[in-house]
Amino acid sequence: MVRGLKTFAACSALILAFPGAAHAAEGLACMENSYDQGRRSKIAAMSENFSMSDEEGTTSSEDLAGVAIEAADKCMAQEGWSEEALYYAGIYEISRLSELAYRNSGRLTADELSKLDEALNRSERPAMWNALERAVEGGLQGEEAEMTSKEEFLVGSFVISAGLGADEVAAEKVGELLGLMALVRYSKREFEAQFTKE
Repeated sequence: MVRGLKTFAACSALILAFPGAAHAAEGLACMENSYDQGRRSKIAAMSENFSMSDEEGTTSSEDLAGVAIEAADKCMAQEGWSEEALYYAGIYEISRLSELAYRNSGRLTADELSKLDEALNRSERPAMWNALERAVEGGLQGEEAEMTSKEEFLVGSFVISAGLGADEVAAEKVGELLGLMALVRYSKREFEAQFTKE
């Protein structure tokens, strides 16, 4: 499972409390709302063969990046984002599309995804998310996703509690998906921070 997080690294209750952050959330939605039917069909087709690796015949986050960055650029002009906000918006949309693609790719079964989501809904797990977000932030900076033994325990115990720890291959895939989800959370928070500073 930790190997899954390393593979990923390689390749918001407070929103309404701040007017600027609320505007930021609207801006992030701008990207998804900008896709016409042709773009949506392209994204759906690319999702069918999604993989975190560069296997021949598969789609990666890099392939989805072109669609995401085009939408981010369009929304930058429409919403008046700074270049710093554009960066985090682009990371957000790439990771959001990648998470959706991973879920639709069949790499995890419907039952495994259901168990994962049910476990996530049972508790907030802030320490686990902090660990995951720290790891993916390091990945963005070109660093290897290293986790402390405590952080590995927190993530591992969550996977076990979800009923997904017995199968090592499935656990690694869960690690990859959690990494994508952590990057969505991280980039969203950093994007919103650009507006709360104003």
